Amino acid sequence: MTYLGIGGVILGIILTHLAMLTFYKKYQYWWNYYSDLGYLKNRPLSRWLNGIGFTAFGFATGLLWYLLAQDVPGWGWLIWMTGWLGSAGLIGVVAIPYDKYLKGRSLVHGACVLVGNIMVNLAIILANAYIGSVWVWLHVGWFLVYFSIWAYTGRIYKHDLKEARPLHAPVQRLYVWTLELAAIVLFLAR
Repeated sequence: MTYLGIGGVILGIILTHLAMLTFYKKYQYWWNYYSDLGYLKNRPLSRWLNGIGFTAFGFATGLLWYLLAQDVPGWGWLIWMTGWLGSAGLIGVVAIPYDKYLKGRSLVHGACVLVGNIMVNLAIILANAYIGSVWVWLHVGWFLVYFSIWAYTGRIYKHDLKEARPLHAPVQRLYVWTLELAAIVLFLAR
């Protein structure tokens, strides 16, 4: 089960990066967001690769929470519950793509981003309190940096998107890398 989960994480990484290569215009790695891959104006192939990649990652982490719930005495059920809510939120990020012209959809997309990331990281914190990996604690620290930047640049979005991207997009990219690494470390450490 461990290698199936790690395979899902790696598949998510590969497919998301293939989606970047098939983006409807030149995908600027440190400028574009992951959510940009879900734009309706994007090529269908790119959207599908991204959707399948995020879904593979979501199911892989869902498996991780299930396995950790059985390993961790006492609060394993809490890891399972928060982790599954978080994984469902991350799948929702691609199931409900961002569209700045459809405010209701954008609101739901933003809620999936917020709830997904908070819940996944809560599950990571609970699991790592049992496992104790320094690498995973580094991810948690980077999550706090990312969340702070996300909250700060959220105010900038309304006025000038170009001001937010140079700060937010690279931090998001590094956050996702540490999230993927943390999932792999937790799979291996259990």
